[in-house]
Amino acid sequence: MGTSASFSICQSLSAVKIIGNTSKVSPETHQKQTAKKIFGVPLETLEQEGQMQDDIPFIVHDITEYLNEFGLKQQGLFRVSGSVNKVKHLKEKYDQGNQVNLTKDGEPESAASLLKLFLRELPKAVIPDNVHDNIIRTFQDNRNDTEECCQQIKQSLGCLPHVHYSLLEYLCKFLLKVSSYSDYNSMTLENLAKVFGPSIFFVPISPKSQEEQMLCNALLLHILQHTEIFFSEPDGNKLQLVQEVIPEPQDENLILGSEASSVQTSSNDRMSPTTEVLMADTYINAERL
Repeated sequence: MGTSASFSICQSLSAVKIIGNTSKVSPETHQKQTAKKIFGVPLETLEQEGQMQDDIPFIVHDITEYLNEFGLKQQGLFRVSGSVNKVKHLKEKYDQGNQVNLTKDGEPESAASLLKLFLRELPKAVIPDNVHDNIIRTFQDNRNDTEECCQQIKQSLGCLPHVHYSLLEYLCKFLLKVSSYSDYNSMTLENLAKVFGPSIFFVPISPKSQEEQMLCNALLLHILQHTEIFFSEPDGNKLQLVQEVIPEPQDENLILGSEASSVQTSSNDRMSPTTEVLMADTYINAERL
């Protein structure tokens, strides 16, 4: 796989906007019930311990609902790093089972960094290695056949464990909503794919790490562009889709410059997830929007 590979497939973007469920998840209603660590814990364990609602971790609900209200118009959301100390403090509060009120304790930049940190510290990526390898091969082999590409990727995504599938679906629909405010926050689908690629796919450290991460970012962009194909329409307890016009991507190559410092691995060679998030955020912040 080379950096010069063309990823011009599936360029049509069926635009959507996400409307959150009116049934909010209040931090006060669940934090005191969870005195167990949540960072670095498998999604299946969080489910068994009752730390999920509708197959989504409470912390993900908390952060996305907070950002829905306070962060969608924040310039550089998910690209501008939050306070290191504030992110560390919020993580400790969640892991200690303390009550967390992001409206009082957080800010959009710190909440966004906390979400990426939670995803990076999962023992298995949102798209685990076994599905990762298959879906990447499918993406490469069918990039010139839009219909076949979408069909094969949908089948591969169907092999995800149900909590991983639900989280990926939830995140994609949330990111579509973020991108619908790109006139305010500058976070187009291309930029979001670049920022979240290392959080969705864990790429092992190797001489080809950067090249492979670029491919993963391109794949995530493809998934975001075709979310309505890959995921069935949710029920009333999840996010709802409403049609809205979102501009077509200007230049696919924007996502192909993934920073090597943000590469994550699934082996013992991983750098600290906290360090990864902060390095990636610092790199992108210096890049300027």
